Amino acid sequence: MAHLGLGGELLFKGFGVGPEIGWLAPLRNFGDGIGTFSPNVSYHFRNTKLSPFLTGGYTLFFRDGRANGFNFGGGVDYWLSNKTGLRFEVRDNVMSQYRDTHFVGFRFGVSFR
Repeated sequence: MAHLGLGGELLFKGFGVGPEIGWLAPLRNFGDGIGTFSPNVSYHFRNTKLSPFLTGGYTLFFRDGRANGFNFGGGVDYWLSNKTGLRFEVRDNVMSQYRDTHFVGFRFGVSFR
């Protein structure tokens, strides 16, 4: 499975809030996936070169219909400069109707501040 997405986050004194939208699909048939929308909260433990964080929130799964769920995870931002960093994260998206349906992902991205 692959989960591509785009999101943003506003931080204030370690606390964060922000949305993301994505597409969750099998690698062999990427068009046969589902959309995700997740408004999340987070907490960043320190604002240094390595900044670990925890995150979680609601997940809306959508395609022909929709399903409610939630997500949780954590990771670290590695700041290459004062403005740009790399993000590494592990996140689990869970469909509420099907509690045994987990979409665990190892994620990476770019962070800006």
